Amino acid sequence: MRSLIVLPILGAIAFVWPGWRMLRVERGKWVAFRSVLLVVNWLVYYTALPLMPLPLVVATLYTAPIFTTLFAAVLLGDPIGRAGWAGVLLGFAGVLLVIQPGSDGVGWVALLPVAAAVLYALNAIVTRAKCREEHPMVLAL
Repeated sequence: MRSLIVLPILGAIAFVWPGWRMLRVERGKWVAFRSVLLVVNWLVYYTALPLMPLPLVVATLYTAPIFTTLFAAVLLGDPIGRAGWAGVLLGFAGVLLVIQPGSDGVGWVALLPVAAAVLYALNAIVTRAKCREEHPMVLAL
């Protein structure tokens, strides 16, 4: 619903200022892949909402920066210092405290927001590595 409302608004903005030229896509396959990652991310996230308590879904989704850091190191070769690795480890420990794996709680369903976080992190990596030349309006649309 949000996209249906925003699409005409963004189209009007693109038409008026600075013109349609900004909508030229430089790397269409990567932009499409990024869009698919986002769509699947939100579908998985919204699937988890009726199955889990909201605070648990949100806390688990907040693992996205941890995955982004890991993917940046592994896929892009970005250096992560000791403080960065300590942050990753503390973040995962915090998530484990919230999720409490092995308890009689939500079980495998807790993996849904984790999967959403992984997809969101991959989206960030693809955006940074492959979509830098794209105009922000292209990515928004």
